[in-house]
Amino acid sequence: MAKYSAYIELSPHYESVVDIDSDSRYPEMWQEYIVHEDMKEAIEKICDSLKFEDLDKRRSFWIHGAYGTGKSYAAIVLKHLFEDSIENIRKFLSKQILIPYRDRFLSIRQKGEFLVIWKSQATDIKSGTQLMMTMENAIREKLKEKYGMNAYYGKKSLIAAAQDAVNDSSINWDDLFDNPTYGLYEDYASLEELRDEVNNGNLKASNVVARIYQDKGWGFFTSLQMFKEWIADVIEGNNLQETGIIFIWDEFTSYLRNNPTDDVLQPLSEFCKEQPFFMFLIVHKAPSWVSQIGEEVYEQIVHRYHSLDFHVSESAAYELIGNSIITRAGMDDQWNSTKDMLMKSISKNFADFDNLDMSNKKERLRQLCPLHPMTLSMLAIVAQNFGASQRTLFRFMKDPKESEQNVGFIYYINNFGPDEWKWLTPDFLWDYFFTRESDVRSFSTEAKSAYQHYMTKKEYVSDDYHMHVFKAAMLLIAVMSSGNVSNLYSQATQRKVSATRSTLYKCFAGQLEKTDVEGYLSDLEEIGVIRLDPMTNGDMRLQIPYTGNTDVYDVRKEMLMKKYTRYELFKKNSIFSKSMEAKIWDKTRASFTRMIIAVCDSGTNSVNTRLGEVQAELKKSPYKFGILVIAISESSQYLAMQDKVKSIAASDTTGRLAVYLMKSALTADHLDRWYNAKTHSELAGEDGKSGDADRYSQEADVIVEEWSTSAMDDQIMAVCGAKVYPSEFGTYSLATKLEKDIIFGSIFTAAPEQIVTTNTAFKKIQQSTALAGVQKTVPNTQVGNIVNGLKTIGVWDTDGLVALSKSSGNLGAEAIAKIANYISERFSQGTQIKLDTLWQELQDAPYGYYNSLACGYILGFLLRYYVNSEFSWNRGDNNPWPLTEQTLATMITSMCKEEVINNYLSPGSEVWQKFKPYVQTVFKLQDGETVNETEARKYMSKQCTEKAGTPFWVLKYVSEDKFGGAAAKQAADEIVDLFCDFMSETGDQEQVMGNITVKFTGRGIVRKALANLYFDQNTVYDAFSLFIMQKCPELETLRTKIGLTNHDLFDAIHQLMQGQVSTWTEDQVAEKLIELCVEYRAVTVLNEALSLKRKSIKQLSDDISNVFDNMKVPGSVIEKLDYAWVPALEAMRTISSTQWSKIELDDRIKYTKLLKADAQKVWGNVASSKPILQKYMESHGHNCTVEELDDIYTALKAVKYDSSVADFEARIEQQLNKVAYNRNKVRIQELWKNQSGFDSIQQWCGNYAVPIQWVVNDSEQTHIDVLKKIQDGKIADNVALHNATQYFEGHMISALKDKTYIMDCFFAQIGESYRSAFEAAGSILVSRLKTNASLTSDVYTWSNKVGEIRKTLDAFLRDKYCGDAKKKVKSMPEDVLRNKVIQLLDQNPDLYTLFIK
Repeated sequence: MAKYSAYIELSPHYESVVDIDSDSRYPEMWQEYIVHEDMKEAIEKICDSLKFEDLDKRRSFWIHGAYGTGKSYAAIVLKHLFEDSIENIRKFLSKQILIPYRDRFLSIRQKGEFLVIWKSQATDIKSGTQLMMTMENAIREKLKEKYGMNAYYGKKSLIAAAQDAVNDSSINWDDLFDNPTYGLYEDYASLEELRDEVNNGNLKASNVVARIYQDKGWGFFTSLQMFKEWIADVIEGNNLQETGIIFIWDEFTSYLRNNPTDDVLQPLSEFCKEQPFFMFLIVHKAPSWVSQIGEEVYEQIVHRYHSLDFHVSESAAYELIGNSIITRAGMDDQWNSTKDMLMKSISKNFADFDNLDMSNKKERLRQLCPLHPMTLSMLAIVAQNFGASQRTLFRFMKDPKESEQNVGFIYYINNFGPDEWKWLTPDFLWDYFFTRESDVRSFSTEAKSAYQHYMTKKEYVSDDYHMHVFKAAMLLIAVMSSGNVSNLYSQATQRKVSATRSTLYKCFAGQLEKTDVEGYLSDLEEIGVIRLDPMTNGDMRLQIPYTGNTDVYDVRKEMLMKKYTRYELFKKNSIFSKSMEAKIWDKTRASFTRMIIAVCDSGTNSVNTRLGEVQAELKKSPYKFGILVIAISESSQYLAMQDKVKSIAASDTTGRLAVYLMKSALTADHLDRWYNAKTHSELAGEDGKSGDADRYSQEADVIVEEWSTSAMDDQIMAVCGAKVYPSEFGTYSLATKLEKDIIFGSIFTAAPEQIVTTNTAFKKIQQSTALAGVQKTVPNTQVGNIVNGLKTIGVWDTDGLVALSKSSGNLGAEAIAKIANYISERFSQGTQIKLDTLWQELQDAPYGYYNSLACGYILGFLLRYYVNSEFSWNRGDNNPWPLTEQTLATMITSMCKEEVINNYLSPGSEVWQKFKPYVQTVFKLQDGETVNETEARKYMSKQCTEKAGTPFWVLKYVSEDKFGGAAAKQAADEIVDLFCDFMSETGDQEQVMGNITVKFTGRGIVRKALANLYFDQNTVYDAFSLFIMQKCPELETLRTKIGLTNHDLFDAIHQLMQGQVSTWTEDQVAEKLIELCVEYRAVTVLNEALSLKRKSIKQLSDDISNVFDNMKVPGSVIEKLDYAWVPALEAMRTISSTQWSKIELDDRIKYTKLLKADAQKVWGNVASSKPILQKYMESHGHNCTVEELDDIYTALKAVKYDSSVADFEARIEQQLNKVAYNRNKVRIQELWKNQSGFDSIQQWCGNYAVPIQWVVNDSEQTHIDVLKKIQDGKIADNVALHNATQYFEGHMISALKDKTYIMDCFFAQIGESYRSAFEAAGSILVSRLKTNASLTSDVYTWSNKVGEIRKTLDAFLRDKYCGDAKKKVKSMPEDVLRNKVIQLLDQNPDLYTLFIK
């Protein structure tokens, strides 16, 4: 069965995430922006601000909104409005909604050109000074790009101030360079290198100098005035006074998070009143981080800007989505038929969808198929209220990654079609927006409840149909119950759409019948996953079923009796302390092993003794966390002891002690019961009654358990440092809070329990487990639990310490990030690493690692990047051990067992140490990525592939002016070749590294140029393009015809090449260019033939394949017809079914020639193949009318190209039988009308008031029955219809128009005696018969109702003529009367009794 993806696809220009890269891929994308009220307001305020008509309105701009509301897209539009040509701008501003502002905005642009700067992300900006320096650097770069040699960079800037400062001889920079506080020696090989970087305008180095100045309090870097003066100088120097600088900063949110006490944004916002410097800051406003800086502070900042709040309106969303769904090439006819079917399925429900904000509703819904109307009505609202950065309306429509997770529009059209679940119903929104736990945190209470209920109950539902209904119900409950969602209203009732059964009906209109939905709901209610509450209007409200209150517990408090002192009962390993200690922390918790728990009596001696024991253990083991539990003897102590508890907690110096005060007292009564049981046990034992002794001993144990069990579930007051838990119920929930707030929330934030939650993973280490971590294997179930933890937090497939150190998204990932970063830093210092110190630091906060399987495996998992590295393990005997996998596992095990006193790790060779900084600088690698040569090569290769996207040797094709002259270019080329040798391990690597080091000496400019140029995508793609054009000039012409960007060209080469980008050689790429030329010739030809603008043969192959998989007339049939273009058809078939690269090059060339000649004819016929069908019919002697051919064509189901000829012939035969049937239907009707004079048998019967069955003979009646079926719209037997038609062709049923004969037949059935009555009052009698409820006006049905006819007639005749007859009898002559009586007896002999008696 065909899926929807065979009919439709998303426009290649539709972007699920619109950013500056999207703009570079589709330069005209901004013109397609759907303008709504938000953009209208933006243009209006821009005009107000830049026209300088009102000083108060002259402000910068603050653009904010939720995820997926198009803020970045809008910012890109603004960028184009300020820098594109007047003609392009006029076109955009001519959209109806913007026309009132067109002339005002054009008058601004007509003053001259603006300097427009675009910047994305502000993650690394930690201060206002750094913000200004980043802006300055961006402005400088744009000045260089726009004005080249004529750019004016200003006299005194922040970067210039940094350059002055670093060259200031009055400052002891040598001392600062060696100062460990700043760690300059870690980032720069020498002070001179730092100076070079600053003097060359390097932003990072300039920020370092600024940071030192601020730290020293030297002051001038904190001057906002200096930045303003520089801006003013740049504006004047570049003649921008009439226009100005437009600084657009996308994704600016992180700056606000990092700088809650901003001292730059507020004063800079109104700088535009002094100089034409306008900022457009794009911010995602989320309650989570706004609360961090304070709503008041946030509003103070925003108040000084023009605040633009962006939304996605319903109408805009529908237009965006509708324009994004396009019909696949060659599938117009079939998709139109499918949409007809879909629209017909909801035709009765259009009135129900009155909450849709759209004009031309039917046409718009048709355009949006197969999105269900209720899905559409909820999509924008759900996305706005429940979306996240990775869950937006646009990502729902087009996100391949989400499709892989079985959610989203792409997943739906790839897996469903018109013959299956034919509508994308609202339950698919639940799958997309409500199934990622990390997104649920920000949901409303109602939505969270719905999510939690779904996650708990989803396993109860096995059937897909029930699950569709269950998800839709949860969606309605989550969305409609939320106070934040108020804009989903019915236009008819003006009431908010509710989570009701009737709304659920609407959700499945056209997909499920109401009775089906009712049945599924009933089943769901029966198993307790849905509750249906009756409403006064007869509807049912959808609710989550009630659950019992499990937090209320009955607490018994009884007095204890003393045999042993309470001090003794709560000593270490005593019966009461042991029983309670076992319940304070669940043994199944992963954190159980790190806990020290001591339960004491409330007496001072008991408290001091047990507290001392805990403190001693905490001092000995820095990874431990202690809990002192105080048990009171009577309830009144609970309040009295609370201050003492706080005092004990406050006196703790470790920060790793919590003090519990149990409200459930161990009372005298309870102790008395225990004492009696214990006494009975001892006495029974002394009497030799061992059975009784055991029974009483068990009773005593039960009494202890009763108390400890009751106390563990009762109220607890707990204190840890300054954190107070005044009233908690149950040790389990308190343990959960302690873990969340204290143990893992503020102390051991990088603890292994954040990663692995299985308690068995925290048994003592085994070397095999550490080795499994190093080898990244899973030898057993215990290790499997650890690996599952790593997979769950999303780091298992993350490669490299640097990547791991950037892990985020959950607490476990952040824990891995912290320890990975720590290891990376410790191992990248180039100094000896003392293992006992390393282990001590790993045991301390924030890591809290200790001797366990989990810690051993995780350390192996992280340290595996140092296998066979330059590091070696020295065990204190000056005998270094290379770090093989086995050695590393042994070292980790020894560390965990604290057997590494005087052990250390030593770093590698001197040549590598000198070479390493150059690798880091040029390839922008971190310390953790260059721990050794092997790791460096791996990450260099990764940078080539993932960041730069081109081989490193493309830098040889960058123009020499980018390097500062021919000499520098030559040196750069040599260095490039050497780096390639290093990556490919060609030659003596020590010599290669040494040569690179020598060649870089004194060439700071070359080093900087290589680093900057390689990661400038425009530069490297231009260079790669130059290489391509030099090797294959024809490609330039082809790329222009196809519209290829440098990115496209490179992607195409990437498809042809083998291996990673970093491994490509110039010769290998040059060889592939010949093949690429052939491919692009074919693309050019096919684009023209198919009227497409595809950029690859793969895309065109998919287009052709899709049509060939859905053919009305299969290719196997077409190939046998006499068409000159069949060879081209066969070529297209090969291209669609065989990977282009698998086709022999000679054949590719041959096919391209065939396509150039005939591809257009092939496509025109195949995409709309009715003419082919006509030719087939004619060639097989089948004569059809135009209408019949249309019917046959419409009825033919689409099949694959290679569907058998015999199958097609059989299907044609079926259609020809239908044609013959329809012809006979038409012909027999014509013959009937000619013979009868009426359109139908029913009309004939009604006209004569005689059932036709009484008029025709039996053979004629057989054919009349067939005709009646046809006229009634029923299906007749094909043979019977043929025979009936033939009969009417050959026979004239003359009786049909013979009124006399017809009436004779009528009286022959009902009785001749009625003839005179009909002659006298026929019309009245017929009317009375037709209005009789038992007869009805359908005379055809009277044939077996003679009795009812006579009864009706007799009743009338009796009423009307009987009185007249009696009068006449009285006056009639006797002889005449006698004759009448005799005549009456002759006609009615049964009346004889009247006379004999």
